[in-house]
Formats: sequence, structure tokens, C-alpha cells
Amino acid sequence: MARIIFFAVLFMMSGVEVYAQSCCATGAVAACTGSASSLESFRKNTLGLRWVRAPFESQLAEEPAFTDKFHLAELFGRYHFNKRLSVSARLPYRWNVRQTGNETEVLDGLADIRLMGHYNLVDSKGKKARTLLNAALGIKLPTGRYVKDIGYRDLPGNFNLGTGNYALLLQASLLHQWKNFGLNLSANYQLNGKSNDDYQYGDQTVASALFFFEKKLGKDLHLMPLAGATWEHFAVNYKASGNLAEGSGGEGLFGQLGLGLKARDWQLAGTFFLPLAQSYADDQIKANERISLELTRFF
Repeated sequence: MARIIFFAVLFMMSGVEVYAQSCCATGAVAACTGSASSLESFRKNTLGLRWVRAPFESQLAEEPAFTDKFHLAELFGRYHFNKRLSVSARLPYRWNVRQTGNETEVLDGLADIRLMGHYNLVDSKGKKARTLLNAALGIKLPTGRYVKDIGYRDLPGNFNLGTGNYALLLQASLLHQWKNFGLNLSANYQLNGKSNDDYQYGDQTVASALFFFEKKLGKDLHLMPLAGATWEHFAVNYKASGNLAEGSGGEGLFGQLGLGLKARDWQLAGTFFLPLAQSYADDQIKANERISLELTRFF
């Protein structure tokens, strides 16, 4: 059981990312999705803290160069009613920093809260193999600060801490483990409603495939490296006038390397995201390497 729980939470991190423009788009799908999937691990409650850093930079020669750094600190938890049904919540705090020459613009504060309900459709266990198929449905609440006229500050709509709208969250994941090896496949979709000023954020899709291996270092000590890839797609945004919002939309493919260390009921894990291919805002914006760190307590 401890082994499966270990796999679970590390996969939650991998979604972070899955957190691409999620930081940038102030509400990506899995973003900081601490919400991938797990096997029987979903039967144990969790509480944790997560930190994510996702930098972007401009690629326009005719305009002043800028660098955006999106940071997120998040409290997350999961509670299980039984072997199949569980609920989760994510309480994020963001601080977004844009630097243009010697000028720095900062927005920080509470972001949009996410609530999810999870159900294990398949949960099988053999002598050497284990498989779990999990589906989830949730909602994103407009709890983060949303500045309607942020464009007058020469900042994009995606720089907002919140999106000012409700969104439907859909998730599905398949995890298969054979002995100490495993594969996790996950997909996430966020269907955005209009903001309170009729600004329309584009829908978001994230999919990932991760391979992992577990090494037991002691009675209560486990080490697990993982490697894989994450693809993300963000539809373009539209202003209340119906015109396309410049600097929005795009997609990217990221390679992932992660490492987790679990000691009894505590786990520390980190994930590194390397851009492999990308096209954001018609190639006007470049995504750089991302990092996520997570500390989790099981109870």
C-alpha cells in the first residue's frame, strides 16, 4: 500500500504541469494539477504543499523584450469516503512577475480554487500487476482577483491571478504497475465559461505519459525516479467585443524528469520540465524550463 501511495502523489506532481501556461493562463487544467491518478493509493487521505515556477519570455524583435515568471504556492488535500469515491481541493496562491528592461510589474494573491470528485472505475490487483482507471469531475471557482482592465497596464489577460469565471474540469487516468515498474497515462480538459465582463478564456487540454521505477532503500524509505512527456494545448482567448485576444493560445510538448523520496508518512518530490517543441501566441512567446516541488503528508 505504501508503494502505491508513493506513486500516486508523485504523479499528482507530474500534472503540474502539465501546468504550462496554466500558471500563465491562471487556471490551467491539471495544472498544478496535483490531480493525476493512482491505484489503491487513492484510498488514503493526503494533505500537502506544492510550489511551481513557470517562466516565459517574448520573442518579438520590434517590441521591448520582457520576461514573465509565474509562481504558485498551493495547499492541496484529498479525502476518501471508500475504496472508489474521493474528493479533493486545491487552494492556490500566485505571484506573477513581468520584467521589461528596468521596470518590474508584480501581481500576487489568492487564485481560483478547484474542487473535484474522483471515482475508480477499475481497480484490479494481481500477483505481480496492478491496474487502476480513474475518472474525475470538478469545478473551478472564480475566487482569484480578476482585473477587467488589465490591458491598460500593458499586461495580457493571462496575467490575471484569477479568470473571473467558472470552469468545468474533466480528468481521466490509467495507471498500470508491474512489480517495481509502471506506466501512467492521464488526460485533463478544462471547459471555460465567460468571465463576468464577457471575456472568454480558451479551453485547455493536457495529456501526459510517464514511466516510473521504485527502489526500496530501507524498511520505511523508498526512492522513485520517473521520466515521460506532457503535451498541453490552450485555445485562444476572445475579448468581450468578440475580437481575438492577442498573445493567447498555443501548445507545447515537454519532457519530464522527476524524483521522489518517501519516509513513512511523509514524501518530498520534485519534477523538472524541459520544452521539446512549442508554439505559444503564434510563436511570440517562448516557454522555458519549469520546476515543481511538493511535500505531502499521508494520514
